[in-house]
Amino acid sequence: MSKEKYLKLVEEIKKNGARYNSQKKAFYITKENDLNLFAEYIPISYTHAEQGENRSKNEVPYEVEPGQEYYDNRVKVTVEGMKPFDVYGDDHGVHFPSMSSEETKEIIEKFVLPSLDTANIPKEIPREIEYDGKKYDPLQYEVLLMAEKQNITAEQMELLKRPELTSDRMNEIRFAIKDGLTVDQISKFATPEHEQWQMDLCRIGMQKGLGYDELKGIIDPQGYTIAKWGERRTQLAQLIKEKEQPVSQNLDHTATKGRGCDQKSILSQLNQNKAKIEAFQGSQKEEPKRNVHKESERS
Repeated sequence: MSKEKYLKLVEEIKKNGARYNSQKKAFYITKENDLNLFAEYIPISYTHAEQGENRSKNEVPYEVEPGQEYYDNRVKVTVEGMKPFDVYGDDHGVHFPSMSSEETKEIIEKFVLPSLDTANIPKEIPREIEYDGKKYDPLQYEVLLMAEKQNITAEQMELLKRPELTSDRMNEIRFAIKDGLTVDQISKFATPEHEQWQMDLCRIGMQKGLGYDELKGIIDPQGYTIAKWGERRTQLAQLIKEKEQPVSQNLDHTATKGRGCDQKSILSQLNQNKAKIEAFQGSQKEEPKRNVHKESERS
């Protein structure tokens, strides 16, 4: 925008109560501000509305507040209409104070939000949000918005634009796209028949070169419980190790074989050269003897 337009905008948002953060070089507002005055400038994702009239239809119904100290490995999650609760990093094998806000939100979205009882969310929060002609719940909608930020292709986006998939399943597909899996690979497990944990194992396994058929035994739902998640991950790790081992063995064998051939060839050449040298030296010794013999005959 032009300088004149920018100065006019700054004057307007200051007048409405926005403050400036010199470190982040950005204006900010709090819950005490009238969000309707800033609706044009607030990002759709990760905003938290005032209760009542200030609520916006596009707002995500939660916010995350990390601990203030390095040793305080937790974040406070506030979902509108629900009592705030703490999420501890140790439960998920992460250290929140060392993570960026984006990484923290991904952990919350993947492991916490999908497990919430959305029936307790107040009625004023939209149950359905339309996106590209289809209707999604707020958590599904948020995954679509995050996917847009990844600048993924239209073909990849079609994997996500499926209301029949739960938000946690959609997130696994989004992670798979970020991990670089192809559309064909993702299509193998991106179905309502696959649970989130099955998708997660497929995503990790395919990253390591495993095919879907090779993963069928690991993602078999028979006998699976949350308590056995670690066992499945161990099985997957073993399968990946077995997949990688023959490759390294073949490389070692090829290298050894190559070295053997080189050594054999070199030794053979050395022996041949040695034999030639000995033969030549022998002929040189015999020649003087023959000359002496001939002289004695003449004498």
